[in-house]
Amino acid sequence: MTRFVEWALRARPGLTPTEILNLAATEEEWLIKLRSIRLELGSGRRQGEYESSAGSWSLAAPASAAVEEDGSPGPDKQPARDAAGASASDPSMPNAGSVESEAGADQDRGRIDLTW
Repeated sequence: MTRFVEWALRARPGLTPTEILNLAATEEEWLIKLRSIRLELGSGRRQGEYESSAGSWSLAAPASAAVEEDGSPGPDKQPARDAAGASASDPSMPNAGSVESEAGADQDRGRIDLTW
């Protein structure tokens, strides 16, 4: 359902939950309840994915455009880190970014995060 809401708001920003539901085109989309759309929008607003103005919803500005209040870049501008939290360019961690330092990351591979 997240994809449906994102698709609707990408196609036509400024929709109400009822207008989003009215864009349903497939049988699966028609089975979505209005309450579920509202829950998705509320959850997405808390996560910074959607924004609301006078009951009309839109996609929030991309995180890549965000800059922290102190002028530092947003989270996606930070250096890449391995599973232990070390930066690949951190000289104090000789194995940072190496295959050995990523051994703990294998435990999460193969998991699927399903959200409804």
